[in-house]
Amino acid sequence: MAGPESEKKLVTDSGQLIKQCEALEAELAALKARYEQYFLGIDRKPPSTAHRLLKQKVDGLKPAMARTTVVKLKVQNLHQKLQTYERLWARTCQEMENGTYHRDLFKARLHARQREDQIGQTEPAPPRVEKPADPLEEHKLRAIYDSFLAVKQQCGEDISRVTFDSVASALRKQVPAVLKKHNATSVEFKVAVSEGKAVLKAIPKKD
Repeated sequence: MAGPESEKKLVTDSGQLIKQCEALEAELAALKARYEQYFLGIDRKPPSTAHRLLKQKVDGLKPAMARTTVVKLKVQNLHQKLQTYERLWARTCQEMENGTYHRDLFKARLHARQREDQIGQTEPAPPRVEKPADPLEEHKLRAIYDSFLAVKQQCGEDISRVTFDSVASALRKQVPAVLKKHNATSVEFKVAVSEGKAVLKAIPKKD
């Protein structure tokens, strides 16, 4: 029969495992955002290395599923979520290789996935109307925002007050100045880490 010390160690280990699961969930969110940026044409290469490393970490948690019910559920949910995203990523990559990929179709799938993720919220998000003159399309802003949020979490930053509207508004305000300064036709934004903090960098484009 396990004594008090064994029970205490089990609780401690379970607590550490739950923290690991939460950290991996943040990594998965960042990986999801990076794949979305790749499929939307923002990034040129898929995040294959980050994907492989995350999969190894998630697989490494499977032996811990027998610890407690809470840990088992956490690991199962993380594994299932990764598998769901992997199916979408694999299908989209295959379409790109076959020459049958259409960004509009991916955007539809992405929006459907986002609606599923929002199930259970107390108030549904109001429909957004895109302005025809917007230099940055909403689906791109969403991908940038998700990636920015995930990287901020990885850097240990507070994200409680970082809303989509505030980030989108700030980016849109930067666009006219960047276009004028570089005589560019469009602007793309990418997430980077500078001095331990997540930052958004504007990249002027000349089509």
